[in-house]
Amino acid sequence: QIIFVKKAQEARSGQIVIADYDGQAYVKKFVHDNNGCRLVSLNKKYHDLPINEEHEMSLFGIVVL
Repeated sequence: QIIFVKKAQEARSGQIVIADYDGQAYVKKFVHDNNGCRLVSLNKKYHDLPINEEHEMSLFGIVVL
């Protein structure tokens, strides 16, 4: 599949992002709520990736289409 990405270093909760997480690239939903920040897979077979001091995470951009 082809996706279009807008370069960004910040995202709002609920946006689909391209992120570098511990040296691996992911396409996931960014979620920020009362439970903290995490990257959530749209495929329920995969666990959430917590965003905290134990992991390195940076955004490449936000999926726009």
